[in-house]
Amino acid sequence: MFAFGIDIFIIDAFNKVLLPSGNKKDSIDEVLTRLTAFAQQNNVSVCLVAHPTKMQKDEKGNTRIPNLYDVSGSADFRNQTHNGYAIHRFFESENQEPFTRFVNLKTKFQFQGEIGGNIDFLYDLPTGRFYAKGQPIPTFDMTLTGKVFDQREIKSLSPNEDFDWINEPSKEINF
Repeated sequence: MFAFGIDIFIIDAFNKVLLPSGNKKDSIDEVLTRLTAFAQQNNVSVCLVAHPTKMQKDEKGNTRIPNLYDVSGSADFRNQTHNGYAIHRFFESENQEPFTRFVNLKTKFQFQGEIGGNIDFLYDLPTGRFYAKGQPIPTFDMTLTGKVFDQREIKSLSPNEDFDWINEPSKEINF
C-alpha cells in the first residue's frame, strides 16, 4: 500500500524571520542553509515568500518583473534556492485589463519546468479565484452565502474516479 501526501512548510514572509545576530548576509545564508536541510531531512517542500526591494518604475509608471536577486538582503535567495518563481501584478491601463503573471525564474531539475516559462492569470471577484487567461471563469461563486453546492454541480472540480481511494484509504491502489 502506498501513502501519498505532500507536506508543505510555508514561511510568509521572510522578513518576519528573526535572523541570528551578526552580518546580515551571513545570517540569511545560515537560515537558508538550515531551511534546505530541514526540507531534506523531513521530506517536505519549503515555500519561502520573499518580497523584493522597492522596485523602480519606468517612464510609463510600470515596474519590471522582479528576479531572485531583487530580494532584499542577499544574493543567496537566488544562489541557494532550488526553484524560484515570481508572481507579478500588471495593473489595468487603457490598453489592457489587469492580470497576474507567474514566472519560473529558476528550476534545479529540467523535468520540473522551463526557466522563463510563465502563465498569466485573471482574477474573478465573485468566485474569489485566479484562473488561467483564456480559460473559463470558475463556476463556484463565493458571494452566494448560505447556498450549499452539490459537488456534481461543479464539474470542473469533480474528483478523478481513478482516485476514489482518497475516500476509502483501505482500498488497494493499482499502478
